[in-house]
Amino acid sequence: LSSYDDVKSLANTPVLEILTLYDSPLSIKKNYRHHVVNSVWSLKALDTYIIADDEIIEKTHFPEPYAAYSNIFKFNLYIPTGKNSTLNVERKTIEQVFKQINNIQSHYCPVLILQKNFRMWLVQLRLKKFLLLSQK
Repeated sequence: LSSYDDVKSLANTPVLEILTLYDSPLSIKKNYRHHVVNSVWSLKALDTYIIADDEIIEKTHFPEPYAAYSNIFKFNLYIPTGKNSTLNVERKTIEQVFKQINNIQSHYCPVLILQKNFRMWLVQLRLKKFLLLSQK
């Protein structure tokens, strides 16, 4: 990938969650990370960092540990599995990477935390309503 037009073609992929463009011609360009993150909406990790909410939402700055490029979001995507690893081992390694990324995002992305709490609040309201109706 060498231009932002190439990134636009990647934007059409429905489930591209992890991407490394490190040491590519595009990574040398100014603000390449901003363009890639805002072009490929399904992306969760780019190069060596998990994508933080303040990279997606314009003109926001979250404090540590929620800020982009904080140590919490640093993630090693290069996990060696060995020469003789099987397809099953490779698949489990990839699944483990996805689980770790999802876990970090669920604990350190303010938007996801708010969504989770709002959903829990809605469930509690419905449960209270159900319990009140069942007592009558």
